[in-house]
Amino acid sequence: QAFSGSLVTYGQGVGVVVGTGAATEIGRISTLLSHVQTLTTPLLRKIAQFGRWLTGGILALAAAMFGFGVGLRDYAAADMFLAAVGLAVAAIPEGLPAIITITLAIGVQRMARRNAIIRRLPAVETLGSVTVICSDKTGTLTRNEMTVQAVVQADCEFAVEGEGYDARGSWVCGGTLASPEDFPGMLDTCRAALLCNDATVHHEDGSYRFGGNPMEAALAVLAVKGGLTPARELEELPRVDTIPFESQHKFMATLHHDHAGHAFGFVKGAPEVLLPRCHLERCAGQDQPLRLDYWEGRIERMARQGYRTLALATRAMPRGQRELAFGDVDGGLTLLAVVGLLDPPRDEAVRAVAACQAAGIGVKMITGDHAARKWRPSTTTPWRRRRAAPTCSPG
Repeated sequence: QAFSGSLVTYGQGVGVVVGTGAATEIGRISTLLSHVQTLTTPLLRKIAQFGRWLTGGILALAAAMFGFGVGLRDYAAADMFLAAVGLAVAAIPEGLPAIITITLAIGVQRMARRNAIIRRLPAVETLGSVTVICSDKTGTLTRNEMTVQAVVQADCEFAVEGEGYDARGSWVCGGTLASPEDFPGMLDTCRAALLCNDATVHHEDGSYRFGGNPMEAALAVLAVKGGLTPARELEELPRVDTIPFESQHKFMATLHHDHAGHAFGFVKGAPEVLLPRCHLERCAGQDQPLRLDYWEGRIERMARQGYRTLALATRAMPRGQRELAFGDVDGGLTLLAVVGLLDPPRDEAVRAVAACQAAGIGVKMITGDHAARKWRPSTTTPWRRRRAAPTCSPG
């Protein structure tokens, strides 16, 4: 079953039309929109209320004058009717709409001087009545430049220095500088982050340029910081097949072959989706049973510190396999690491949020992050003040 307006991303098919016009989903949405009640601003509601009171008062005054003239002064009814109508017309404030429009236009000009564009005049007045602001996060409150600043493995928790797409940055484990080459699992993590990735990496004039999805670009930056050369890795382990990321399954998987014919699968995705698919964890280059409580505790702690968490896993595939199916990554994976990403906040966003809070306006952030995650208006990572992770032994 497909609805009108659906996009076919791959494959072919033949369908039979079973509904047109209002019977389609788009038609149903249009019907619902036609019954949506239009909201008015507080100022317009007060003006409408004032208009009703004013109309009632004018009519009452005109009626009283008509009755006084006809009943007490014996004026002709026709003459008093004309006088009452003239009084009613004269009492109506005809300049009120123009005054309101001019006032709102002045407000629009003042907002324009502050680089704010107002599409409708009444919207200016609503700014003075705002009590809560709901804002998008990525690209609005943040720079939309993801940076991997924490990597949790079974044998150590790393802090990764550097911001943005700068491929320079040191590694810290247990409060001391560390080298990824000294941790076999770290190279596997960096390799998975680089290969299970659709970001573009270009090496020009001695520096790297990254493009594509900000999160995937951040993972490519992590691999370069780990000492990997993207071109060499892609040449040694070319991609054969892929399961692209979709919001329904919340992970991406790729299949790679080395030149000896061995097949490897790499998976990255939401931790809550990958952990049930992992039976092992990699510790000091060796695979051992997964410690679910350990990883859930680390993920919860990372989320509470403001990190966006992403799990990386791998699996050895049958030799010569050329296609990757969902069943191949439905279980039997080995968890490599959970990375924590931060999107640095815009400096002006921090000041704007502080100004709103000082004015008594609540700020709500609309995001699809982990429920425990709290946005921190600071890029200072607390991982450097921690001790090393527990040893790899289960329990």
